[in-house]
Amino acid sequence: MAFTVTERGFDTQNSSAADLTFGAFTPAANSMLVAVIAGGASLTVNGLSGHTGGAAWVQIVSIPDFSTTNRDFQVWACFPGASPSSATVAIDINYADTSMAALYEVGGIDVSGSVANAFGVSGSEYGYDLSPWTAALGAFASATNLTFAVGVQADSSPTFTWEGGYTVGTAQTGFLRLQAAWIAAEDNSVVLTTESAKHALLWATEIKQAAAASGNAARAAFYQMMERN
Repeated sequence: MAFTVTERGFDTQNSSAADLTFGAFTPAANSMLVAVIAGGASLTVNGLSGHTGGAAWVQIVSIPDFSTTNRDFQVWACFPGASPSSATVAIDINYADTSMAALYEVGGIDVSGSVANAFGVSGSEYGYDLSPWTAALGAFASATNLTFAVGVQADSSPTFTWEGGYTVGTAQTGFLRLQAAWIAAEDNSVVLTTESAKHALLWATEIKQAAAASGNAARAAFYQMMERN
């Protein structure tokens, strides 16, 4: 089953009392939602709500203090399930600084296990003035799995340049610049070029593909369709 990635929104807040929210939408059946969150001053995510018909939101990664300016990065994900309906998504945060988040829907993934199991190897690089940034990943479970990457830089309008072959998402602007990119292939060395002399982070991960139907299963589905007709 082919991978699909759909951007489902972006939100930014300057108040510690306000949730990050995303408008109502209906995700595809057996997809996965991935929330990418960045903030400062000790980002605390109390939890996420919305679209948990398959499996609840879980934290996939947390990288605190990815720069000397005390900026934090987290990724959460959930399964909307086999029969999702329209709903909003809210991120409950609690800290005394600005925050921003982008939401992605990934289709064609393996939902046979836990949410965490839908992810494979991952890697990151972060710090100051290291461009080009390189995230090194180990061997994928399959060479056709998805490479999903996120870049964050402590600048509201830098230029991000991803390596060839990637589909590049919207460059989201708040008090940071955040952008995702993805390719339906194994990439063990993800490279992102940004402005120099800046604090930044690059995180990349493998997302596992749904297993193709076996020949017997495909034939059974065909015969069932013929019987209905």
